[in-house]
Amino acid sequence: MTFSSTICMKSLETLDLSFCSILEKFPEISEVMEKLSKLYLQGTAMKELPRSINNLTGLVTLNLEYCRELEILPNSIVQLKSLQFLNLSGCSKLKAFPKNGGNMEGLRELRLDETSVEDLCPSIFSLENLESLSLKQCKKLHSLPSSIHMRSLQTLNLSGCSNLDKFSEIPEVMNLLELNLDETAISKLPSSIKNFTGLVTLSLKDCRRLKIFPGSIHMRSLQVLNVSGCSNLKNFPEFLEGMENLTELNFDWTIFTKDSSTFKNLTELEHEQASRRRKIVEFSGIAIEELPSIIYSLTGLATLTLRYS
Repeated sequence: MTFSSTICMKSLETLDLSFCSILEKFPEISEVMEKLSKLYLQGTAMKELPRSINNLTGLVTLNLEYCRELEILPNSIVQLKSLQFLNLSGCSKLKAFPKNGGNMEGLRELRLDETSVEDLCPSIFSLENLESLSLKQCKKLHSLPSSIHMRSLQTLNLSGCSNLDKFSEIPEVMNLLELNLDETAISKLPSSIKNFTGLVTLSLKDCRRLKIFPGSIHMRSLQVLNVSGCSNLKNFPEFLEGMENLTELNFDWTIFTKDSSTFKNLTELEHEQASRRRKIVEFSGIAIEELPSIIYSLTGLATLTLRYS
């Protein structure tokens, strides 16, 4: 239930309080603890972190996953220059990341999945050493900074951000390898997406408002493109012409739930499962009516799916 009111253990390297589920308060750090590199607080009842958190000058890993009572982070957290991994996933009451988060120059991975974050301060998108940023299922996220400057970013996951309707401009070449925009409200992609010159995976599954791809872009490194369930997509991506590295292309159905008692296309097993859920499953393909001849120029394509289209 309680921990010491203050802590100063200069030789301590790891502190693990994971799933101490009724622990509400972390002690003040009365002096600099430069050797503590790993602090695990996931699954605790922490409501806040002490302002003295910046005395953990050697902290590399801070895990606060599923701290469901955590509402705010102290501004002093941005002074943790050694911090490389910060996990805030599942902190459902957390509404904002510190505005001067761009000062966390050592950060390599930031996870904000399933939080209540509504927007991100522009400084986050200038973290030049950040390699992975995940905001999965952030239902309240409605906007991103107007542009992204993250030269080291390799993975950006925004899947399930159902209120996000616009993607940022990419003013300069970036090394992004994987971009996941599944189940967002994005209706179009900026033409500057061409600056993701090394992009390997682009997933837009269930982006029901997506209608058209930008033309005249070249993504020669792309290997996987998933637009399954983009039921308003009407044009075939012209930028795919001659892409020898593309190995997987998904244009097939999506599955979503809908209140109903019956659905004629369901199998007997699916009816049974739907009955238990009091919902049914509906299949919907993309709106493309014809595949152009350039599909035959994809000489490296190993998988092509068009189910329920």
